[in-house]
Amino acid sequence: MTTSLQAPSNEQIYLGSEFLPSVDEVYQSAIGEHPEFVEHGEDVLKGIIFGALERIDQLEEEARMPLTISPETAENVETIWIFSGTGSYDERFKPEDNPRLQVTPWLGGMDRARLSHGARIARKIAEVRSGQADVTRGPLGDFESRIERTRKLIAEFGPTIVYNGYLVETRNAEDVLGRDGLIIPAEKAKILHADLKFTSDQFTNFEYADTPGAKIKDVVIVSHAPHLGGRITNIAKKYDPFTEGSVPYLSPVPTPVEGRREFAMMEARGLLWYIYGKGDAAGAPHTYRLLTQPGLGSNSLDI
Repeated sequence: MTTSLQAPSNEQIYLGSEFLPSVDEVYQSAIGEHPEFVEHGEDVLKGIIFGALERIDQLEEEARMPLTISPETAENVETIWIFSGTGSYDERFKPEDNPRLQVTPWLGGMDRARLSHGARIARKIAEVRSGQADVTRGPLGDFESRIERTRKLIAEFGPTIVYNGYLVETRNAEDVLGRDGLIIPAEKAKILHADLKFTSDQFTNFEYADTPGAKIKDVVIVSHAPHLGGRITNIAKKYDPFTEGSVPYLSPVPTPVEGRREFAMMEARGLLWYIYGKGDAAGAPHTYRLLTQPGLGSNSLDI
């Protein structure tokens, strides 16, 4: 695992903090729901929880850094894989979202946040490849022409966005990406339609971009930090849908501050269920790299 950040201390993770539950809090909550998990051993379970909380904390910090991409990285990325989330582009929650999630305001709007982040990555890669400066800069009254310049730049130089989720989510995304006034051109979006029910289904449904050579180039995975640091890295290890030897990049979306602790709890606890309840995740994470590097940020447009 490559990281540009200093790892949180063992004490911070074991004892918890403002943004992290303690390892024991997660453990007690998990075995309260699934007492059968104790047969795997307290040390083993707490080791998995510790690793998940460490990754989540690092990814939350990574998500708050400016988005800068090196020329080498920009040249080698051909697929940006966005995981679906709550809500849609037009609403904070959709009727199909889990009712238990809909009572928590900070959990809303995650689908739009992930799509927008993926679009920013595509724009940034296109800028780096083309050698052009930030094409989103300009006077406020020039907004429509800035959008059009960005669309043309991504069409010529950008990677492909791949998106999958429930059928209602993929249909919503297809509608959004087909609208006028958005920066992602239709030819740079690949929507994977299938009747998916679990995050693990998204891995069996994954496809690379259709561009020549995409399977030997790099993938960037986009989701919220706890989702990436919890279940996604371990499900990736189990199913490993990438070309042999490939190490994906992670590009996390930050969790709203008021939800960081709770979301970390949900994902660290849920990881144990994916490993020992559903059997759809490995006990260790897939290796990964971090896309964002320290440096100057740039202005961005929502998609």
